[in-house]
Amino acid sequence: MRRALSEDRPFLVLSLILAIGFPFLRDSSLGDVFLMVWKAGAVASLAAYALRRLSGKKALFLVLYLALSALGDALIIIDMVWGGAAFFAAHISAIIMFDHYHGGKFTKGQSIFTNFLIFAVFTVIFAFSNPDGTWLTFIYGLSVGMMIVTAWTSAYPRYQVGIGVILVVIYDMLAILSMGTLDNLQLASILVWPLYYIGQLMICTGVVRALRADRAVQIG
Repeated sequence: MRRALSEDRPFLVLSLILAIGFPFLRDSSLGDVFLMVWKAGAVASLAAYALRRLSGKKALFLVLYLALSALGDALIIIDMVWGGAAFFAAHISAIIMFDHYHGGKFTKGQSIFTNFLIFAVFTVIFAFSNPDGTWLTFIYGLSVGMMIVTAWTSAYPRYQVGIGVILVVIYDMLAILSMGTLDNLQLASILVWPLYYIGQLMICTGVVRALRADRAVQIG
């Protein structure tokens, strides 16, 4: 018989519990340290899940990406710059991870869609970000754009991992909107966390499934 999900994948269950609980706690009177640990724990648990389910070089980059993302989740509560730096490092890890797992050719529609996404990312980031940080914004936007390209050109399932990356990118854009010229944007504050976590969950489970399938084929 199959084991219960909580027994077979405890870190995945823990991640879901932390992610669902965070929106109900972030406006509470709990201190920043508690919120940092709780919020970071959701994606850090995904990293632990990936570490338990995978092995090898490709797994290392997934774990590193998720761990750096979790660090960004924590730091962004107290400092946007340090949080952004952690997310930038996470993007670089994701780019390397996707680039090491090459995929097949793009269809014309997929190529147009990817180019549109990159254009949309740069347009939104430059239109609504703080003018004082133009070069930092450009570098950050470049890492986001490269993450989209490498995810959609990799052999990972595009309609799981690729869409997961898009959700994380939307989170990035909404976060910039909420701190740029549209301060305290209500829509951003409502959508940011669910989009971000669902995206990370899709990336993690999609990569894990693809690499485990490859390993099964090699063993077989």
